[in-house]
Amino acid sequence: MKVLRPVAIAALLVGFFFYYTTYRSGTFHTVNSPVNFGFLFFAAALITSVPPFARFAELQPMRSLHLVFILLFVISGGWLTEWAMSSTRNLRLLLFAALAPLNGGMFYAQRQLFPATHHIEWPGRNSGNAWVQAFTWIRDDTPVEAYFALDPDHMRLPGEDQHGFRAIAERSMLADRVKDSGAVSMFPALAETWSEQVQSQAGWTRFRRSDFELLRSRYGVDWVVLQQPGAAGLECPYSNSTVLVCRVPPAPGK
Repeated sequence: MKVLRPVAIAALLVGFFFYYTTYRSGTFHTVNSPVNFGFLFFAAALITSVPPFARFAELQPMRSLHLVFILLFVISGGWLTEWAMSSTRNLRLLLFAALAPLNGGMFYAQRQLFPATHHIEWPGRNSGNAWVQAFTWIRDDTPVEAYFALDPDHMRLPGEDQHGFRAIAERSMLADRVKDSGAVSMFPALAETWSEQVQSQAGWTRFRRSDFELLRSRYGVDWVVLQQPGAAGLECPYSNSTVLVCRVPPAPGK
């Protein structure tokens, strides 16, 4: 919260600048709603910083800044373009020269962060990411009630590129160590269940069939997503160069 307050104030000040500029030109309605929206949720965030109202922090009002920043960049880009088009040719060239290295640097940083994923994921285009391909197959070809387990650190693995299993595969999974820890920080009542499930997956890379059968007997896990080459004794109806999707059979005698 201490970090976000200056960020929120800065965003609102920039919004006021555009509000003032567009008000003079008669187009203030463009930024009127975003500024009011930002102030409303900033006030809500300040209220949650008061100890008696701290429990309302779970509502995360500062997440409203996502929308504010998107609109801020869009409006800023439009304003900058309008100014550039009304300027001289030399000023336009200077603006392009200033923005080119900025855009190039952002492109380079994005490729370093997510090297195994297309830079632009166009609608309808098949993903080039092997993990996403597996998650998509799971969504289309496994029962809706299927319960999965993955490496609890899979979102940190090279090539996974921080793709969320639940969002893409639309299936349930055991708790992981990366993304689900955020939910635990907001809802402490989940901590015991989260810790138990994560600890049950300790040593994942050394798991054998018997370990997966134990997960099934304890939690009902009937599918797993493994890195190549997988584990012996499991039926894996889907595989690609990176991962396998395998069924977990019941333990003998179950």
